[in-house]
Amino acid sequence: MKYSGARHFSVILWGSANEIRLEVNDRGVGFDVERAKLDRGLGLVSMQERVHLVHGTFTIESTENGGTKIMVRVPLVAEVKASATDAESA
Repeated sequence: MKYSGARHFSVILWGSANEIRLEVNDRGVGFDVERAKLDRGLGLVSMQERVHLVHGTFTIESTENGGTKIMVRVPLVAEVKASATDAESA
């Protein structure tokens, strides 16, 4: 709301045995995604780096005056494999 100027937005979080997904949508002012990535003031690069640390994907779609959609997908399978490998090493 701070940057978008939107009064309403949606947040959807769902998961399965294999992954967790998050989607945030607004119908705000939108922005130039590439320019925003260069301007660290929005924190988009930080969000993307955190998602990549857990082997996830981070996608932003935005158009000026057309709103913004942020999508995050984090696989859970990698955690299971890592845990199984850790158990074998012990």
